[in-house]
Amino acid sequence: MYNPSVNDQAFKIVEQVLGAAECLAVHVSQLANGTTVIDMGQQVAGSWLAGKYYAEITMGGLAEVGFQPLHLGDLTLPSVHVTSAHPLLAGWVCQKHAEPLTGEGIQPILTGPAKALLFPPEESVRFAGYHDDSKVAVASFQTGEAITRSLADTVAHACRIPPENLYIVVAPTSSLVCAIQVAARPMDQIMHRLHQEGFDLHSVRFVQGSAPVPPLVGDEVLAMGRINDSLLYGGSV
Repeated sequence: MYNPSVNDQAFKIVEQVLGAAECLAVHVSQLANGTTVIDMGQQVAGSWLAGKYYAEITMGGLAEVGFQPLHLGDLTLPSVHVTSAHPLLAGWVCQKHAEPLTGEGIQPILTGPAKALLFPPEESVRFAGYHDDSKVAVASFQTGEAITRSLADTVAHACRIPPENLYIVVAPTSSLVCAIQVAARPMDQIMHRLHQEGFDLHSVRFVQGSAPVPPLVGDEVLAMGRINDSLLYGGSV
């Protein structure tokens, strides 16, 4: 049975981003502890391609993301289309958010393949019976707050890796990249719903879905409402 490392697969995409940061309108920096932070929307504009890469990173490199128009009467909205032949790993192990990590200050919600390295194992990872022994961790955070050394140390410690082997992608709720990565979550939504209904997630072999990207707004609270409503009410799987 194919049992890929979601962190190794996601890191392949991270390397593409690192090699084309300026073209993607993202900013790469390194914290004092060696952790690499890729800002995709806090202090930069980000881009559609950056949003595609961010979304694919959050799914452990095991899903493909594309764009297509969505027609609603006379209105046409851009929408994100997602396909994956590994929904248990991409949509459950990686995309499902982890419980907040314990540490100093406010801890943003962690998603992405780094979840698979947390110790003790996170609940969704235990449920999937999955184990990743990658030497690198790729984490994603939806926040407008700066990624601090303290947060990076907390994540690296929880993943049992050196902080210099941690790569963090980050975008605030009001950014284009965040709107794209939320629209790329119909698989996350359906896996969660199937689990609630008692369906055996291990038997799900393939998922494809789509959701619209709403018009952007600078207010973080309004942006949260728009992107979540677009996924919940505009998404299909």
